[in-house]
Amino acid sequence: MKDLTRHPGVIHKVLYFFVVSGYLLHPVIAPAADAPPPEPYPRYRIRVELHPADKLLKGHLTLQWTNPSPEPVRELWFHLYMNAFKNTHSTFMKESRGISRGFRLKAGEWGWVEIESTAINGVAGAGTWRFEPPDDGNPDDRTVAVLTLPEPLPPHETIQIDLDFTTRLPRVFARTGYRGNFFMVGQWFPKIGVLEVPPQRGVKQPTWNCHQFHADSEFYADYGFYHVEITVPEKYIVAATGVETARHPAENGQMTYVFEQDRVHDFAWSAYPKYRVFEKIFKPDEWVTPAEYEALSKRLGVPISDLRLKPVRMILYLQ
Repeated sequence: MKDLTRHPGVIHKVLYFFVVSGYLLHPVIAPAADAPPPEPYPRYRIRVELHPADKLLKGHLTLQWTNPSPEPVRELWFHLYMNAFKNTHSTFMKESRGISRGFRLKAGEWGWVEIESTAINGVAGAGTWRFEPPDDGNPDDRTVAVLTLPEPLPPHETIQIDLDFTTRLPRVFARTGYRGNFFMVGQWFPKIGVLEVPPQRGVKQPTWNCHQFHADSEFYADYGFYHVEITVPEKYIVAATGVETARHPAENGQMTYVFEQDRVHDFAWSAYPKYRVFEKIFKPDEWVTPAEYEALSKRLGVPISDLRLKPVRMILYLQ
């Protein structure tokens, strides 16, 4: 495997969710010692509250985004992925014929996301929104929204966008949703697309890469910084991307979990009141011998210091 930690903008700490037969694995990889210096990339601060009975998320998002291009930017393109599950008219539902992994959503099980309010650089109500279907022209698709700025953002300048949003989770469907009192929360917040700048991917001019949510697709985004505060009823246990930095009681019998992670591609989380939690530290010296390091060093032609593994804290959330 290529040593990704030596390339700017690539993950140094990682969380992957694997929800298979009730298992949730949460490995956190320690930061590389030779991490590159900071670069301008999206910075998210999100506060979200789970309302289990209504399957709702009430959130506030603060995004700091820097224009990477040599030209002014007049629009910001966002993914509203959850709207793929809003009705039978979305592009995802048309392409999948309403079925994902053998499941079909029924009345009362739909999901959606709505932006309730917008502020730009502290000015409430600034900017205007419109939906765009850049791939297929589907006027009923609501998975891409464009924010027109009141003034162009100059090259390499940073803008702050504040959004209040509400997300309604679908019954578990296409890697997100609820099932009883289990919540698997992915593609849940308004997420900025990628402004590609020449010569990136061969574009001739700055171009937004922000596709609709398709039935056969993956999720393309800049790596970013996430600070996320998740408030749930106190009986719930929360697993999420990154490192849990705090946990404190909130009002009305609630608990707030705080997670933070730099240079990751996305932020996902899960909540369930009956998780059993197991932790273990992977200690490389117990598994990898000096002879194996030496053999790999010769094979790849790199020093052993570049190959030496770091301890990994592994957390298993088990239903």
